[in-house]
Amino acid sequence: AGSDLPNSTMGDPDIDCTLIADVITAPIEFAVAVDLILGPRSHFVFSASDELVPLINSKLTNDLKGRVGIITHQTIESLAKPNKDLSNHRNVICCASTLVEADARYKSVVDQFLGFTWVVEDLETARTLWTQHSGTLQFITKHNELVDFQGNVILGIEDAATGLISRRSELRQLQQQQYILDVQIRENQQEVQRLSNNVHQEEIRIKRVADTIQGLNEQLVEHRVKTETQRQRLE
Repeated sequence: AGSDLPNSTMGDPDIDCTLIADVITAPIEFAVAVDLILGPRSHFVFSASDELVPLINSKLTNDLKGRVGIITHQTIESLAKPNKDLSNHRNVICCASTLVEADARYKSVVDQFLGFTWVVEDLETARTLWTQHSGTLQFITKHNELVDFQGNVILGIEDAATGLISRRSELRQLQQQQYILDVQIRENQQEVQRLSNNVHQEEIRIKRVADTIQGLNEQLVEHRVKTETQRQRLE
């Protein structure tokens, strides 16, 4: 996962490949848990064809540096499918595969990488269920405590910045927040323009009223002069 592998076709349009982290989308509140479950597999390359394996091997020899994990559609389909449902078990929250979203063509990837992991309330429940299903399932608590397939208990605070799924989720959240801010800024600018137009129209209206008052005052003065003149004549 330390190579410079692009998330596309590696220059060959007949071979489609993508990072697992680009296949699976997790909400920000579940991203760390998904990263813990996937581990280094989030950096794996998924290909619809076995042809990618010799191609990457060739690329590693000539162009790329580091190591690359590869999973192919054929391999995924040949593996055992999740067949245990613990959803009705006390203190079980959900299957980890339900925490994420993915295109239908990647359902087998989600099932294989997350379908054997169940989210539970606490570590005691996780260890109890692991004992009942040892070796076939792993469990993660809502506090991200993991009991893996071998029964190893992994504790502590995970740095979200180190997980590829978490970084993708944070980026999407920031992009969404930026979009919302952009919309709010545009709306506020439109409101400022509307108020500015209203002020301008009000200034025009006030000037018209002032002109009308001035005209009426002039007429009043003229009328008073005429009245006084007429009064003096009558005297």
